[in-house]
Amino acid sequence: MPHPDEQLTKKSYICVGIPKKAIVWNENEKIKIVFLICINKDNSTQKALKIWQYLSYLIKDQSQVNKILKDSTYESFMKSIINFYKNVDN
Repeated sequence: MPHPDEQLTKKSYICVGIPKKAIVWNENEKIKIVFLICINKDNSTQKALKIWQYLSYLIKDQSQVNKILKDSTYESFMKSIINFYKNVDN
C-alpha cells in the first residue's frame, strides 16, 4: 500500500481510487483498488499500524473487494468497510 516514509501531515486521511481498468503490477498482478494513506504526524505508530492491518484484511477478502467494485459510490464503500471492520474487531 502506498504511504509516505514519514508522518508529515496535520490531518490523517485515506484516499481511495478505483480505476476503470485494473492496473497491471509486476506483470501478473492486477490492482483494482488503490489506497493512498497519510497519517497525522502527531498520531502514534500504533494507530498507523492498526489502519494498515485493517486495510490488509480488507484487500485479502475477495468478496469484500468485489462488493466495493460492484458499487463504488462513497456511501456504499463506507458502509462496506464499517460493517467489515465491525466483524474484524470481534
